[in-house]
Amino acid sequence: MVLTDDGKIEPLNVENAPTDIHDVIGYRLPDEIYYYLSKGLMSPQVWQYYV
Repeated sequence: MVLTDDGKIEPLNVENAPTDIHDVIGYRLPDEIYYYLSKGLMSPQVWQYYV
């Protein structure tokens, strides 16, 4: 998984990624949350109460 320049998190090789990758990685929060966390705009402790 990589963070793209536009803030999306996706597999490094999208064309060859399996369609059941959520079974390996798990279900995710929205991309915006990961973007805010990566930029330091939001603390991970905020989300521990929502997940």
